[in-house]
Amino acid sequence: MSYAKAIFPYQTGVIGDLELQVDDVIEVLEQVDVNWTRGKLNGKIGLVPCKFIQQLPTVDIDNSQSLYIAHTDYRSDHEGDLQFRR
Repeated sequence: MSYAKAIFPYQTGVIGDLELQVDDVIEVLEQVDVNWTRGKLNGKIGLVPCKFIQQLPTVDIDNSQSLYIAHTDYRSDHEGDLQFRR
C-alpha cells in the first residue's frame, strides 16, 4: 500500500477525477501512465495528475499493526502526550 500527498489543489469537473486540496493524503491504487495515478480519497476512487501529488515514504506493517494518518497537527503542553504533524 502506498500513499501520496497533494502538493497543489486540483479542481475539475471531469467525471472520474478526484478533486484535491493541498495536503490531502490519497491511497495510491495504480500508476495508470506517466501522467495519471488512480487513487482513493474519502471513499472515492478516481484519477489525479501525477504532477499534483508527491509520493510519501512507504511503511511496512504487519496484520497486527495499524497505520494512522494525521489530518491536523496536534501539540500538547502535557508531559507524556504524543504530539504530531500531518
